[in-house]
Amino acid sequence: MFDSKALARKRMDAGYTQQQLARELGVSPRTLHNWETGATSPEPAFWHRLNAFLAA
Repeated sequence: MFDSKALARKRMDAGYTQQQLARELGVSPRTLHNWETGATSPEPAFWHRLNAFLAA
């Protein structure tokens, strides 16, 4: 299960803006915003990138 709040918290703790992390993940800032607010969930193709970021 995807934890949108953990993504937002980890991004902020790492000092990334939504634009910076979106660029690094290869998605639009709007997509990242939607993931962080729980409006949408990432496709499975992004899970490994997000897991790597969240595990760091």
